Amino acid sequence: MPVTDTTQNTSSVRITELSELRTLVGDGGVSVLFLAAQMAVAPVQQTLLQWVFEQSEQSVTAEQALALCEQSQLALMSEPGLWQLDCELACHIVSGLSEQEQQKALELKNHAVRYLLLAVEGEIEAPLVASDLEHIRFLSAHPVTDDQCDLLIWLADFAHQNGDSATSADSWQGIYEHLLNTEGDQSDNTLVAMNNLAESLRLLGELDEARELYKKQVAIYSDLSGPDNSATLTAMINLAAVLRQSNDLSSARVMEEQVVESRSRTLGEAHPDTLSAANSLASTLKAMGDLDAARNLQSDVLHMSKGVLPVTHPLVTEAAWNLSQTMLAQDDYDSMQDIIFDDLFWLMDDNADIQTQSQDQIRAMLTQLLSGGSM
Repeated sequence: MPVTDTTQNTSSVRITELSELRTLVGDGGVSVLFLAAQMAVAPVQQTLLQWVFEQSEQSVTAEQALALCEQSQLALMSEPGLWQLDCELACHIVSGLSEQEQQKALELKNHAVRYLLLAVEGEIEAPLVASDLEHIRFLSAHPVTDDQCDLLIWLADFAHQNGDSATSADSWQGIYEHLLNTEGDQSDNTLVAMNNLAESLRLLGELDEARELYKKQVAIYSDLSGPDNSATLTAMINLAAVLRQSNDLSSARVMEEQVVESRSRTLGEAHPDTLSAANSLASTLKAMGDLDAARNLQSDVLHMSKGVLPVTHPLVTEAAWNLSQTMLAQDDYDSMQDIIFDDLFWLMDDNADIQTQSQDQIRAMLTQLLSGGSM
């Protein structure tokens, strides 16, 4: 029977040896099935096969090879330019390949990876379809080449942008392990992958795993660049955020105090990076129930922020909102009203210059507050 189901490919032609397959479909058809065995069980674009055939300098075209496979009921064009291949037979055949044949199959796979990487990066004109995403997932899993790793990075970013935190975390796990094995734990690429993996895990609520990665990152940056280096302090801030989310407020406070002290000493108290760190510390103090200390620090942050930045700057907006909410928690409505009208009311303008997602969220919460809704 013809191939009609991409999840259950069963050919009426019972082929058990590679030699039988080669007799039926030739070297070109064999190459098609070698590739199919290493890709997802999903339709394959003919343009991908054409590119792979050109790069591997096959003696026939992809179109000719597909025609032979179709005649033997090993391939079916499900729609123009899109082919379903007998993956079950393909996997059976490749399970017993010689070393030379395995190398040939691997070269075909690497060409397919390269095609998809160039396609997603816009280096070649190759519109992608839904099944290509399945092939990208399959071909980039457990990367062993740089192209596979780069394709997996694209998948991780794509998943993150589309709210698929699980796929993003799985992808960054594979990327991190590959870079750890090929570049070591101190390379810039590995440390970036470590950071992105930790953040993906944090978003999934896997806080223990995220915390351990951030701790390791802090230690590596401190050894490489010193405790006052910007990368070290940024890693400490990320670690403090996970500690705070884990309700380990005391540890988060200690970490944030160290960052504020270091940045105040090296950058100055009024530097935006120092103020941002102080803002985070104030939030931790508030979460610990120390509203007076939080309010005092938030007042200082807002005052110094307005001294060096315009009122529309995201840092000023966040500082003002945080202070207003602490005042609200203290039932100090008059002071809260002053902050809202002096530093936040501009957000309500239809033409307000909203620069960040945080400002957009604060505007929504401010609208709800002013309309009498509960926060």
